[in-house]
Amino acid sequence: MKSEILYGVHPVQEAIRAGRRKILHLYIGEGKETGRRLAGLLQEAEASGSPVSRLSAQRLQAMTGSTAHQGVAATVSPYPFASFAELTPRSGQPPFLLLLDGIQDPHNLGAISRTALSVGVDGIILPKDRSATPTPAVSKASAGAVEHLPVARVTNLARTLETLRKRGVWSYGLEQNASQSLFSSDLRGPMALVVGAEGKGLRRLVGERCDGSVAIPQLGPVSSLNASVAAGVTLYEAFRQRHGL
Repeated sequence: MKSEILYGVHPVQEAIRAGRRKILHLYIGEGKETGRRLAGLLQEAEASGSPVSRLSAQRLQAMTGSTAHQGVAATVSPYPFASFAELTPRSGQPPFLLLLDGIQDPHNLGAISRTALSVGVDGIILPKDRSATPTPAVSKASAGAVEHLPVARVTNLARTLETLRKRGVWSYGLEQNASQSLFSSDLRGPMALVVGAEGKGLRRLVGERCDGSVAIPQLGPVSSLNASVAAGVTLYEAFRQRHGL
């Protein structure tokens, strides 16, 4: 079986809790299992039947390729990508999807995933090319949130937007120069938010396929927000509207 190595308390713990991956082996740093967080993780792993071994900090660092392992790592089955058809809304709620057009920084993908889970996004759609994917580094950056999120990969985002439109899901591209303010837009219905790449924004064809575009009003000399910050602001405005807050 193919496998990869998750590291950090939250990614490993959330992978166990999500139950979407097989936990093949858990590794705990020597002398770390007495800590409260790791003791709880160890208990959950043992309850799930996962074998546990103790390793030195040096061996954990060599295994994970990171000093940010927090004394825990796990060999797990690969990230379980969802199919496009599996991105279904919660019962009684209109669809709420997030499309990322060329986000390549793993930390940005992790931060966006963490926010997306917090606001109830039904799933994330990524292009198969020129995009970060849910690697262990992304899971770490998301504090394990991506372990709970359905993520699908598609060959053509523009065509996917057309398919969503036929299903009654309207797409809104986040564009710096859009004439419509985010805060005067209606984001309560079936919708897909489309966020472009760091520094480049949406590709032309993807932007043209969106049903509308919105901008985050800004002051000051800096012309644009970081992709993960911009996505977070927009996702929380949609969350506010959709829950009548």
